[in-house]
Amino acid sequence: MPCSNPIWIIRRVDLFHDLDGTRFVATRIRSIAMSTGLLIGRLVFGLLLAVHGAQKLFGWFGGYGLSGTGTAFEGLGFRPGRLFAAAAGVAEFGGGLLLRSDCSSRWRARRSSRS
Repeated sequence: MPCSNPIWIIRRVDLFHDLDGTRFVATRIRSIAMSTGLLIGRLVFGLLLAVHGAQKLFGWFGGYGLSGTGTAFEGLGFRPGRLFAAAAGVAEFGGGLLLRSDCSSRWRARRSSRS
């Protein structure tokens, strides 16, 4: 007998289903929505992180580049500022690219496993 409360059905996370399959369908919809949301979140966050690192390293997107960021880091008390700016820029730019490429590899793995 299916539950009459649709909120309860969507929150239910198991693979068991009633005779009409409502819980199974709701669980599958929730799983697809969660996967899509995580993919979009990783893509957006990875892109933002890479752009912020590119501002520090290369001066792209209105950034000050390595010398300007190094000067700002020295003003904050980090010496040598250029070294710390390079480390921060490489970590942000590389981390953003790796986060975005991880999204792509997960998506490709799912696509190839369905074939």
